[in-house]
Amino acid sequence: MLIYALGIIIDRWFYGKWVFTVFNYFYQNIILHKAENFGKQGVLFYFIETFIRGIPPISILIICSVILFFIYFPKHSITWSIFPFILVHFILTHKELRFLFPVIGFLPVMFVLVLQRTNMLERKSTQFFLKICWIINLLLLTITIFKKLNVHEPLYKHIFYTYKEKSILYCLDPDENPYVKVGLKVSFFMPKNLTIKKINSISEAKSVKGYTCLFVTKNRMKYEDSLFNKKMVYASFPDWVFKFNFNHWIERSDCYYLYELN
Repeated sequence: MLIYALGIIIDRWFYGKWVFTVFNYFYQNIILHKAENFGKQGVLFYFIETFIRGIPPISILIICSVILFFIYFPKHSITWSIFPFILVHFILTHKELRFLFPVIGFLPVMFVLVLQRTNMLERKSTQFFLKICWIINLLLLTITIFKKLNVHEPLYKHIFYTYKEKSILYCLDPDENPYVKVGLKVSFFMPKNLTIKKINSISEAKSVKGYTCLFVTKNRMKYEDSLFNKKMVYASFPDWVFKFNFNHWIERSDCYYLYELN
């Protein structure tokens, strides 16, 4: 109650009037269904998203641990704490995996208790499976440690250090402007000598005297014929990766290709 009271005081400070944000959130998103404007998902959404984003076989371990814990420990305080929470989010039509993040802290305890209850840890198959999960988790943690948080930082770095003179960056689609994210301008990484120009056709991407003219796109295949005589100076993926473009996964990736026009 003390935390809620403190939150109300802080809300009064910032909003300039007395509000109860918890009720407002409930009223707008549950009663008025405002959250549905961001999309509706089916009842299996959380199972599918957890399986994919949790990385198999680790995600299988997570899903099975939660289900088995509810079955074996129906009276446990953790069950009473998170089962209603999960159930409500399954019922709501708008679903996002991040809504279940508060459950993450309980997963290790649930996993250990399930192992103890089922005596599965004594089986060699279980030990082998856990070793595989441990190796995969270690590998993913290592990649995450060294992976850049902003995947477009190499593009920003290339443009910033390569083009010191006045430059024009052409882009056909507003979504392909690397200096705009979720409708906000990423001005921190944008050089002062760079001008962004929106064009309606690839034919409008022309050289301008006194400027280094660039063209950026996320769809290399679409404009490959139009840019066949232009120099590609940056790509999120090296050329050899395109040999493994199964089911066109590259086209669905958030990657950029930068061309010099003059």
